[in-house]
Amino acid sequence: MVENSEFRGKVNRASYESMFGGAPDAIYILGGGIEKDGGALGFRSPLFFSNNADGVGGGRYRMLAVRDVASTMSDVPIFTSGGSAYPGKTPATADVVAHELILRGVDQGRITRFPDVMTTSMEMLQIIQLAANFGRMTLFDQRDESRIIVVTNEYHQARAERFFWLLLQGNSWVLPARFFEDNESFEESFQQTMIDFVRSNAQITFQSCESILTVKDPLFADFFASVKATPEYARRERLEGQGFLGLNKKEYTSRV
Repeated sequence: MVENSEFRGKVNRASYESMFGGAPDAIYILGGGIEKDGGALGFRSPLFFSNNADGVGGGRYRMLAVRDVASTMSDVPIFTSGGSAYPGKTPATADVVAHELILRGVDQGRITRFPDVMTTSMEMLQIIQLAANFGRMTLFDQRDESRIIVVTNEYHQARAERFFWLLLQGNSWVLPARFFEDNESFEESFQQTMIDFVRSNAQITFQSCESILTVKDPLFADFFASVKATPEYARRERLEGQGFLGLNKKEYTSRV
């Protein structure tokens, strides 16, 4: 299969706002890893079929989807996340994705990078913290709520959302152990963050990059259907399903 990583088509702000349920205050793109490439940084966000442990990647489509939305919403800030698997030897995912967005016309002043965020659970905690901050800001411009759009791949969305809701329910056990090892008062601050989020009336909308890209180019739906029909994609879905069940049973062991 030959992947076309730059689908073309026309887009407008109203289409995306309808999809998101309103105008976003920020867009947060979940880290999707990197792979070697001959570009300026030597790495790029991965296509679906890349050399990675789970057999299917697709992080590049998260970046392209955010690029499309950003092109219609010049006032909305963007957050990129993801660290480096080998600090000092490879760049952070957040930096690679930011670089790719800038190359595609997104003003670098709109992008905030979080290169220290290494896991999905850490990303969800940070999104909750950001949403609480945006929620407090709405008190000054008389809006009822704030909204952050979280973009990931379809196969990853259910697990990411489950992490989010478990954290809101006070389940700090889903976070890496080092949060507690490095900060004895973390549990107290964690619970306060959850309270602040609820008070903020902030809205989090999870959106798959595939659904966003289909708005721009309906032909992407055909391409994605062919991707989903592969054994590699089926394997990734099984792994994600196992992770989701592990979270429900409090037996989750992966930290990605």
